[in-house]
Amino acid sequence: MQPLARQQTRASIYSWWSDSNPGLRGPTINLHTVAKPLMKLMYHRQVREIIRKNRDSPLSSGTLEIYSSYFPWNFVSWWTKAAILWELARRAEASEVEARVVVDSPIFPLIVQLLESPNSEARSSSCRLLGYLAQYESTAPAILKLKPSVWLVSLLRNDNSDALGEAVSALFEIARWSDGAQAVVDAKTTDYILILLQSSYAHVRETTCELVGVLASQESTAPAILELKPHVQLVSLLSDDHSSIVRSAMHALAKIARWPDGAQAVVDAKATDHILILLQSSDAYVRKWTCKLVRWLAYHESTASAILGLKLYVQLVSLLHDDHSAAIGSAMYALSKIARWTDGAQAVVDAKATDHILILLQSSDAYVRKWTCELVGWLASHESTAPAILELKLYVQLVSLLSDDHSGVIGSAMCGLANIARWLDGAQAVVDAKAMDHTLILLQSSDVYVRKWTGQLVGWLASHESTAPAILGLKLYVQLVFLLCDGHSDIVRSAMYALSEIARWADGAQAVVDAKATDHILILLQSSNPYVRKWTCQLVGWLASHESTAPAILKLEPCLLLASLLHDHEVIEWAANALTQLAAWSDGAQAIVHARALDRVLELLQSSNPSIQGWSCKLVGWLASHEPTAPAIMKLAPSPQLVSLLPHPDADTREAAIFALAAISGWPKGCWPCRHRR
Repeated sequence: MQPLARQQTRASIYSWWSDSNPGLRGPTINLHTVAKPLMKLMYHRQVREIIRKNRDSPLSSGTLEIYSSYFPWNFVSWWTKAAILWELARRAEASEVEARVVVDSPIFPLIVQLLESPNSEARSSSCRLLGYLAQYESTAPAILKLKPSVWLVSLLRNDNSDALGEAVSALFEIARWSDGAQAVVDAKTTDYILILLQSSYAHVRETTCELVGVLASQESTAPAILELKPHVQLVSLLSDDHSSIVRSAMHALAKIARWPDGAQAVVDAKATDHILILLQSSDAYVRKWTCKLVRWLAYHESTASAILGLKLYVQLVSLLHDDHSAAIGSAMYALSKIARWTDGAQAVVDAKATDHILILLQSSDAYVRKWTCELVGWLASHESTAPAILELKLYVQLVSLLSDDHSGVIGSAMCGLANIARWLDGAQAVVDAKAMDHTLILLQSSDVYVRKWTGQLVGWLASHESTAPAILGLKLYVQLVFLLCDGHSDIVRSAMYALSEIARWADGAQAVVDAKATDHILILLQSSNPYVRKWTCQLVGWLASHESTAPAILKLEPCLLLASLLHDHEVIEWAANALTQLAAWSDGAQAIVHARALDRVLELLQSSNPSIQGWSCKLVGWLASHEPTAPAIMKLAPSPQLVSLLPHPDADTREAAIFALAAISGWPKGCWPCRHRR
């Protein structure tokens, strides 16, 4: 701290009366006591002058040492200390570099101490500084190490609106980080949230909504918010006079609606009653967050009907030419999730959303491009709306986005192309647009979503006879097999799907075996992801169907695992398919019987799923065709069930039942069960 400047003056006659005069008897004047208010004022002026002189210079460690020297002394006022903190907060807000300088300075450990100050200005300024320091990735760890959440929460009982608002703001900034969010919850912040949402101070209500939103957005702390049930209070704030509060309340509701239980609670609190009006708000961010709430409610199966029932399609489509790109992107986001559902997709097309797609694919806003691609993907995935997308002929535009600077756009463009490639005409157009030129590189992308949808595109193109040669010509087998070891199950799923479709074709099947895909089959049949198990079963089935690759599958001895999957309701159909293909070979048929796969066959013949019935019939037929396994079928006596399927409405099931009965009838007394039934 710099000494106070004092000019030389003549000795005052009043000094004689001071307590420093030993010869004086009686009452005296304590000049130090009299001087303290003046000293506080002079130090305050001194600090203000230092701040003024350094305002346009980078914050230095020397300046911070000077500032820190004022904090230990009681004769420096709280107002002076607060002035220093306000200046540092201003600096930290404007620059991450200067925020780091503050964190590395002697003043940093003193910040939390001022939260206990009796002075509201000191408390407010320390909260503000903590909040700004917590907003940066480089300085947040230092703030979290201070563990200020308990002190900040203690201020939530404060009646001073400034200190209260700054404390909530600081908690919000801390809660943006996963560890910080947990610390905020552990400090029992949620005990005050419902009260703060009803505060008479507008800025407190607004910041509390933001805090609710950030806590609800993180998996670790969302349960604390859902348990609190702030939905009714938040919905009431959608009618607040301050648009910033409406915006923050809608933000919080949208974050809560990410979770199925939260989404249902938001609907039950009648938030949907406000959606139509708020989509037309004059505040762009209110429109944005209302669209995001629509998006999450449309995403969950349990609440999608509430959104579809509102019929917001025209309003959302009107936002596609909004003046604010944030509103456009969020409206497209909402439409893309509505389009997940067949009824929603058709309504989106009927509202002429497709009229905007070509232009928005070329938007300068990456977020808009991304969600436009997603909408294309969902509309292309439904048989009823795919023609509307195919008619637009977006192939060249989507392929151009595979070179976008934003990986999110690339992934969504690949999603659009993959879903277009489901359809024969679309698949050929995707190949003609040279999408395959990007496939090899994108299978190695660092972005999970990009790898996933590239695998899906390869799978769809390989499934069509006309485009399969284009995929086989790329020889992607090694890259796809490499993805079977990916840490993300969705990637493993899409890679296995692609390999299973490639294995439809004899040349592709041999290449898949040569790439050692079979090394992964037994492990992936036990995957926790049902889709991985499903497509692994399909790969087994296709490899077993080709004479050249069947030995590789038989050598694996997968029948025991496949038989166990006949009890897995999510993959029964695919396991039955794989077993049926294996049963075409005598060795495979015997392995199936030894694996006790027949224990479930009679039950599966009565399944409500025609495909399961059909594959079970074929399995019986193939096992009955081999002399070593025919006795097991005779012992099973499945003829009554097979005969009951002859009038089945599904032609494939009828044909499979006839195949099985014909195979059984080829053996002596093979038809005995039928005669016995008659």
